[in-house]
Order: sequence, then structure tokens, then C-alpha cells
Amino acid sequence: MSVYIINIIMIGIYSLLYNLINKKNWYKNNKKLKMIFVFLVTIQLFLILALRKSSVGVDIRGYVRQFIFVRHASLDEILLLRHEIGYKLLVKLISFLTGNPQMFLAIISGISIIPIGRLIYKYSRMPFLSFALYISFNFYAFVFSGLRQAIAISIICISYDYIREQKPLKFILTVIIASLFHKSAMFFLPAYIIAKIKLNKKSLMTLLLGNMIIYIFRIEIMGFITTYVFDSFDIIESNSYTWFLFNLFIYILCLVFYKSTIERNYKSNELYLLVAIGISLMLFATVSNNAMRIANYYHIFIILLIPEVIYSIKDKKMVLLGLYILLLGNITLSFWQLYTDGYKIVPYEFFWK
Repeated sequence: MSVYIINIIMIGIYSLLYNLINKKNWYKNNKKLKMIFVFLVTIQLFLILALRKSSVGVDIRGYVRQFIFVRHASLDEILLLRHEIGYKLLVKLISFLTGNPQMFLAIISGISIIPIGRLIYKYSRMPFLSFALYISFNFYAFVFSGLRQAIAISIICISYDYIREQKPLKFILTVIIASLFHKSAMFFLPAYIIAKIKLNKKSLMTLLLGNMIIYIFRIEIMGFITTYVFDSFDIIESNSYTWFLFNLFIYILCLVFYKSTIERNYKSNELYLLVAIGISLMLFATVSNNAMRIANYYHIFIILLIPEVIYSIKDKKMVLLGLYILLLGNITLSFWQLYTDGYKIVPYEFFWK
């Protein structure tokens, strides 16, 4: 667990250094300074992933065994494997470059984590807070285990560019590419239209009505999905209400500052909508743990929304209070996620041990 604690502490140190250098005006190019520090955190997160033992992460040993098989398998044998075609071809390509399973994990780690750093660099008002949220909301822990979907999520993060730039064809193509690594990424296709909806009383009431319908018919809807889309998704009553309510509470707090956030950056409306859909989809997680995989395509944008909201608050004392509360909350949530350890990332071990 010490590796994860040091990771959080180092992100805090980077944040202090970045703000100190900015405040003292020691470095004139603020954009380049931000790039340097985001790069440092991204590399740090990458190294923790790349240097882990195959026992760190609940599904990693299976992925490593498959990599060894694919290295010596014919194309016909590879096509018979159950995973998506994009992932299988990527694994085969990596096997041409190296037969070392650790290098395989390192390459997949880079593909999974670098687009996250890129997203934060391009769009986050407070990059270190975004990284802290990425960890404390358990997105980072998921990358240790769900290799295929981690790649899909990283590609979805790139597709956000085309929502912002209003390029629907590029957006659709990018989402389709993501679905070649995990077909659940196709559920992100409506995001382009959703993000263009104006958040107001009418749309909020529609969202509330939609949530009520989802909750009432969630078993039937999941039954349809498990029959025709994901036969590996089991319908089991789960204890996901706490996580849903926690995120709903955070979202309501963000809504309090909606006006000031939009005044600062009207593009924030897209983040509000995407996160709202992510939280709504969490209702399906009450009858299927795997449903959280779909919700996370939308929910991950909370790492941009919260810093945007904090940045928009005009009362500096309230900002400071909010940051202290977020810091305490992040630390508490991070430790809680490590304690529950749903992805089996504790204890952390380096591959050479």
C-alpha cells in the first residue's frame, strides 16, 4: 500500500511546486510549465502500472497467459478467442515487438494512461486535483485489471476532443475504434448529442423522469442487455446505492455553482451533461456490478467537472475551504478504495520481486 500512498503524496508535492513557481513567476511559459508537471504525474502513474507484478490486478494473470498464447498462435486461432478484434490484433502486434510479458503490460499501461494525462492537460483547470480525483474515484485502480476497457476508456477520452470541436464524424469513428477493444464503448455514441443539450429546469426534469424509469425497469432493461448485448453481465442485486448517492450528492453541489461555472466557461455544460448520464447509469449497477463499466465512460468526466466548478467560485475563502474539504475527501476516499480493494491491487509488488 505504501506505493499508492507515496503516489498521492508526490502528486500533492507537484501541486505545491507548480503553484509556487506560478505565484513567484519564476517560469514565464505557464502552458509549458503545466505540461511538464502533468507529464511527471502521468509518467509516475505509468511506472506504477508498468512495473507491477502480474499478481497485482484481479485479471492480469489471465491476460498474460493469453499474450503468451497469442504470440505463438495463428491468425485463425486468435480470431477464435472471445475478446474484441481490436484488442486481439493489438496483442499480436505487441508479440511481434516483444515476447516479454512485462513489456506487454508496460505497453498496455502506456496506451491506457497517456490519453488520461492528455485529457487532463488539455481541459482541466486544476490538473493535480483532476489526477487526485482520477485515483480516488477508482478509475486508476480499474486500469490495473480491466486492460481492454482501460484502452477503450482512453480512446473515449480522445473522442471528447471532437465533442468540443463539433466534429461528429471523427467522434463516431473514434468511438467505433474504442469499441474494437471493448464493445461497451458503443454506449458512448449518444454522448455527442447529449453534450449539446442545454442544462436547465426542463432538461433536469427530463433527466429526473428518466432516472425514475430506469430505476423501475432496471431489471427488465438489464435483462434485455444481457440477452442481446452482454451475455456475461449477470443480474444480481448489488450494494451500489451508496456509491450512486455519494456521486449524486457531489453532482448536486456542482449544480449549485452551475451559473458561475457556465459564465466562466460555457463548454462546462457538456461536462455537466456527461457526468449526469454517468451517475444515472449507475442505477443499473444496483442489479449488475458490470453496469458500472458502462457508466464510467461518462462518469470519468467528473475529473474535469469538479475542478471547473471550484475554479469558477468567486469567493476565494470558499474556494480555499472547498479545496481543503476535497483534499480530506480525496485522501479518505483513496484509503477506502484501497481498503475495499475490489481490483486486488493490494499488496503492491514490483515484478522483479
